Amino acid sequence: MNLKLAAIIFFATVLRISALNNHDFWFDEAFTYQIAKLPLKELLSAVLSDNNPPLYYLIMHYVLKFGQNEIILRLPSILFSIATIPLVFTITKKLINQKVANLSVLLFSISPLSIYISTEARLHSLTTFILAAIIATFFYLLENPNLKTIIAFILFLILGLYTQYYIALLLIPFTLFIIQKKSVLSLKKWVRIASVPTLFLLPWLAVSTQVNHALCWCPNTLLSLPASLVAPAIAGVGIVTMRSFTGLPLPLIALFLTASTVILMLFIKGLIKENPFSKIYITLILIVSMLGLFLPVFSPKGFTIFLPIYLMITAIGINSIKLKKTVTTALLLLLGIIVLVQINNPFFRGERIKDAYILTKENLSAPIYHTSLVTYYSFDFYSQEQQKNILLTPSPLNTTITKFIGGEKKSLDDTSPQTFWLVDTNKWAPSAERDNVLSSINSNYQKYQSKTIDHVTVALFKQK
Repeated sequence: MNLKLAAIIFFATVLRISALNNHDFWFDEAFTYQIAKLPLKELLSAVLSDNNPPLYYLIMHYVLKFGQNEIILRLPSILFSIATIPLVFTITKKLINQKVANLSVLLFSISPLSIYISTEARLHSLTTFILAAIIATFFYLLENPNLKTIIAFILFLILGLYTQYYIALLLIPFTLFIIQKKSVLSLKKWVRIASVPTLFLLPWLAVSTQVNHALCWCPNTLLSLPASLVAPAIAGVGIVTMRSFTGLPLPLIALFLTASTVILMLFIKGLIKENPFSKIYITLILIVSMLGLFLPVFSPKGFTIFLPIYLMITAIGINSIKLKKTVTTALLLLLGIIVLVQINNPFFRGERIKDAYILTKENLSAPIYHTSLVTYYSFDFYSQEQQKNILLTPSPLNTTITKFIGGEKKSLDDTSPQTFWLVDTNKWAPSAERDNVLSSINSNYQKYQSKTIDHVTVALFKQK
């Protein structure tokens, strides 16, 4: 490893550690925790109804043996993100040149999206690492399809398919490379190699298709595509979405618009250059975009796994212009400012769920009732079974999953508590159901204390 790459890895590590605890354990992470803590048999049964395969949940199941706080649960994502950097460097140096390789890893290190997914206890950082490994072994496979390279490629592809289904899309551009005769690898041999990971996934798919699945929170392509193309510069596909950015002060909005526009222009510049990364990315984005026009399959957050490809293309775009040193310096400075803003500005923390939960510790014997999933699983994580959490409105998750991790709709009449905490927010809460719940509570219970933190209200009620 050269000194420049080592310095970049160190810099990337510092950035990620700095951002590690700048948001609370929100729904996506708490949902992952609820599945990961299950016994293995129940874990697999629950994941069958999820929209992702089981590998990440299995990894987190064993990570939980070391502790159950946010830092420990997010550390694997940081480690996978850091491990992706030398892979990105190796791929880009091999296929383009060292200058573009250095630019690629610099962009990956400081990309707000890369930093965000590396500090969240979700599968995206792991998948990004596996994606880079798959691409690296594939291009080595094109040059020298020996047994060692074939086994490595098959292994990484199996791991990828069991982590995130979007990985399967890579087989399409890979096959096009083979058909275009850009390899000593024959199409017949390639089909045999590619069929092995597919066959390994079939048993899981066969069982998974027999159960009901959670709905994918995937907007139409008209929204998903723009979000996916600007997210590398400004994030906005996680706890705080781009729709919320309109609430920022005008100077910050201008900063975000500038960064996303510049990055997108450089990406397009690199995209039109002759390079293998453009061919892969264009194929992937076209497939998902076309399907996303008619089916709910285009998840901007799910598509973040292809971030390394996007940034390698952007690096090619920077390298193709005359003032590349000036542009690189200005761009890194711009992204650095955005990262610092997102680490330090409370807006990007999302809901202050932990602070809201701490209020309920004043009375640990009182159960906690919720009007929204936004708080339900997170409070359950923070309470660590010290307090009972109950959801009062219908859950958008399917009953197969809630059977294992809780979250079924219940009513106050089921338990008739004398005293309870109500945690209320209109975010993700069915408005009619929430209004009925609040009306019933106000009619039958007396509010003794109440505090609102951001958009979450925590109140203690006692029976009249």
